[in-house]
Amino acid sequence: MSSKLFSCVIKAQSSQKTRLLSALSSAKISVWDIKIESNYITFSLKIKDLAKTFAILKNMCYNQRRS
Repeated sequence: MSSKLFSCVIKAQSSQKTRLLSALSSAKISVWDIKIESNYITFSLKIKDLAKTFAILKNMCYNQRRS
């Protein structure tokens, strides 16, 4: 797990959480601290993967927020 200085938390509105996790995995983006709520998924990732993650979320039409 990365230091907090090198990681961030994303909260995405999602009804197909496994599809999102599969897309991130296919892009070789490691995520951890995954929390699944009814309409949201929250996860941590390395800051260096942030732009790639937002591109995937935008392409999949997800609403997201960086914490």
